[in-house]
Amino acid sequence: MNQNIIHISDIHCGASGKNIQEAEIICGIQQLFSEIGDPECILLVTGDIAFQGDLNSYTIATRFFKTLFGTVPFKRENVLLCPGNHDIIANGQRYFKDFESFAYGVRGDNICSYKSDSVSIVSNNGILFIGINTAYRLDHKYGYVDIAELDRVLRIKNDEKIRVAYFHHHILNINEQDQSVIRNAYELLLLLDKYKFNYLFHGHQHFSQRFPFGSSHMYCFGVRTVSFNGAVTGINTYQILPDRIIYKEFVHLKDNVKYGRLGGYVCTNS
Repeated sequence: MNQNIIHISDIHCGASGKNIQEAEIICGIQQLFSEIGDPECILLVTGDIAFQGDLNSYTIATRFFKTLFGTVPFKRENVLLCPGNHDIIANGQRYFKDFESFAYGVRGDNICSYKSDSVSIVSNNGILFIGINTAYRLDHKYGYVDIAELDRVLRIKNDEKIRVAYFHHHILNINEQDQSVIRNAYELLLLLDKYKFNYLFHGHQHFSQRFPFGSSHMYCFGVRTVSFNGAVTGINTYQILPDRIIYKEFVHLKDNVKYGRLGGYVCTNS
C-alpha cells in the first residue's frame, strides 16, 4: 500500500491582495503532481475555500478548480474536502449549502457532504479517511467537534488498517492570542486514539505544524495557507506507506528559479 497526498488549505477565493496568484498555485500543484508520478494521488482540501462567507467566493472557487483539473489530472473520487469557518454563509441561512454544491461539482457525488451530519467517510486504497466538520456549530471564532456523531460513525466503520482524519481547525494554540482552536480537542484526541488513528491533517491558522499524539502515536500535520496575503504560503505532500509516512512541506518563493520560470515552490525539509 502506497498512498500519495497533496494537501492544500485556506484558499480564500475572492480575498483581495493575495501574495500568490491562482496561476502560480496551479503551476505548483502541477509540478508536484508530476514529480510524485502517481495518477491515484489524492488532493486534500481542508477548508476555507471561501472568504468571510462571501457567496461569490464559490463562483471563483469553481472556476479555479475547473482550471486546475484541466491542467492536473486528479481523479474526481480522489479529491477530499471539508468546510472551514469562512465557508459558513449566513446569508439567507445558507450556511454550508454553497460548500455542498461546490463539493458536488468537484467530485460529482455527495461523499464529501456534511449536510446531514458532521462527518464524511471515504475508503481509498486500504485507508479510512474521515472528514470532520469542525465548524458545524456555525461559529466563526472557534472549532468544535460533534464527538457523539464521530464516535457513532467510527463504531460502524473502522475496518481499514490505516486511519486518517482531516478537518479544518487546529488542535494546539499557535500563540497567546490564538483562541480559534478546536475547543474540545482533548476529547477528539482521546476518541481518535481509542480507534487507533494514524494521521491527522488540518489547516486554518496558516501555519505549519507537526507533532505526535497518544498511545497510538498518531501524527498531526498542519499546512500553511495556499494563497492568503500576509502569510508564508505553502503546500504539503505526504506518502503513506504501511509502516510510516514521508512528509514534505513546500513554500512559495517569488525569487526561486525552477523549470525555466521565476517563482515556485521549494521543499523546506528535504
